[in-house]
Amino acid sequence: MRSRILAMTCMLFLHSVYANTEDMQKIMDETVKQSSSLKQKSYQALNNFKPKDEFAHYSDTPSQTQYYGGIMQKGTSHLDQDVDTERTQGESGKMITDSIHHHPRIVITSTDPGILHSQLIADNAEDIVRGTTNRYVNCKAEQVCKTDYLQKSCEESPQEIHQSCKKTLNIDVISHESSTHYPLKIHVSTKDHNYVGVAVNVLNGSISYIGPHDASFHLEGRLPNNLNCHTLQSAITVFDAHGRNTQIDTISYPSCSTGTMLNFHFSGKNTINVDMQIDVVSKVTTYEVQDRWVQDCDGLLHESSCTFKSKVCVQPKETRTFQGVQVSRDCWQERYDYVCHAGSGDGNCKVLQSQGCEQINSMCKSQKNNECVLYQQTYQCPTQICSPSSNISCGDGSNYCLDGDCISHQYSQSQDFAKGASSLSALADASKQFDPAAMLIFSGHQIECSEKPVGFSNCCAENGWGQDAGLAHCSDQEKKLHEAREKNLVIKVGRYCSGSDPFPCLEHSQTFCVFNSKLARIIQEQGRNGQLHLNFGSAKVPNCSGLTPAQLQSIDLSKIDFQDFYADIHAKTPDINQIQSMISAHIKDYQDAGQVNE
Repeated sequence: MRSRILAMTCMLFLHSVYANTEDMQKIMDETVKQSSSLKQKSYQALNNFKPKDEFAHYSDTPSQTQYYGGIMQKGTSHLDQDVDTERTQGESGKMITDSIHHHPRIVITSTDPGILHSQLIADNAEDIVRGTTNRYVNCKAEQVCKTDYLQKSCEESPQEIHQSCKKTLNIDVISHESSTHYPLKIHVSTKDHNYVGVAVNVLNGSISYIGPHDASFHLEGRLPNNLNCHTLQSAITVFDAHGRNTQIDTISYPSCSTGTMLNFHFSGKNTINVDMQIDVVSKVTTYEVQDRWVQDCDGLLHESSCTFKSKVCVQPKETRTFQGVQVSRDCWQERYDYVCHAGSGDGNCKVLQSQGCEQINSMCKSQKNNECVLYQQTYQCPTQICSPSSNISCGDGSNYCLDGDCISHQYSQSQDFAKGASSLSALADASKQFDPAAMLIFSGHQIECSEKPVGFSNCCAENGWGQDAGLAHCSDQEKKLHEAREKNLVIKVGRYCSGSDPFPCLEHSQTFCVFNSKLARIIQEQGRNGQLHLNFGSAKVPNCSGLTPAQLQSIDLSKIDFQDFYADIHAKTPDINQIQSMISAHIKDYQDAGQVNE
């Protein structure tokens, strides 16, 4: 009975398992069917997708495609033409051109009141702190004078200076070598002979000699008829004598001397049976010629006071040889002529400049050929007005202690002196950094540094220089860049991909403009960006050129922030306690000598 119950229980369990297996299979089949349906719907949606129906103004061929013809494009004629059209006909181009031709002319001279006043303070600095002259020490009743300013006008014609630059065509010859292989398979056999010789034309397979006459010869493969014999090179790649002691006595390959013939002679013992393969290679060298123009016109191109006038070919059509390749061009060198307005021509403004008048305005009074030929300049001229007064004043109106006790007062550092000294230092620095050949001031030079891939040295690192092991491999130029950075002499232009493979880019370079002094860097940075609205170019093509005298004159130095330069001035200024001790000692000496009124 127990055995029967156990058997029935097993049958019920097996039936349940089988039923569950069938249900699971149905679920899996249904899942696969639904997945296949969704997959088909996805493919159908992708195939039926039309961008024009989904995106407004979509086009497969946007107008901008004319500016890019792929990585093998050698020029950007469409872009150059559109730029030239916008410059000559567009509203923005006309506005810029009009501004260049009609901008006010402001001339800074050595007789400007501000410069003269600063020079007076510098020349009499020691007498002012000592209090040793009647002008600054003796107190008495005198007239009170004040300086007023009168506006005066004059006319001035700009002086035209004709300048030119050149663009020279250089030729780069790039060689490309290609090889074409022509395999020849040869079978030679003979019985009862210890030698065999064959002369065969490899163009058509005709045999001009075979010996002995009962020898068997077969050639598989041919050379084309148009091959240049000077390009042919040949070599045996397979030689199979099938275990027999057979050797090559002589062989001559197709060449300019043998023509199209292949000649060879084998020797062995009794029977010769040879399979041989010869590889004939035609190596052809082609040359690609690339034009590269080198110009020295950057200074004139970025000079707002200069206007382009004409272009002349100074080295006309000629055929020249580069690396054995003859190249003909219509013009090898072009001269670009400009007219620049600098300095002042004949006019009555020099009289006002000699009187110490300061220019405050400029306007064009007369034009010719869309250029200003006569300016009306406005100056403010100082005039002194004096009136009697019962007040007691000491020289320049300041009060001085005459008993030597000048240390009781508290002094606070003022930035006014630093600001004024910075402006004067900037003008002095400009005279030292003026390039008369290029007519440029505060010129800089370009330096690049490289950012190597991960794991290599980063020669653009700002911190830790000389500590990282990898930086020892940086170039001398990159080391000089770091020194200039520490002295705050650089302006970063940008960063670009300098690696050979841009996708993805594994190596970048940073470009900087490096200047000879901190003042030059400050005036270039703030003068260009804030007032002249000139940039420093791009990372690949930086513009580190100097400023023209006209550009420097148009910069308002009072708006320049010389904060970075203040520390240099304060470092050279004596401590206030030293100045006070020096004043007290000098005044006591002069009192003892009877040279100062007590």
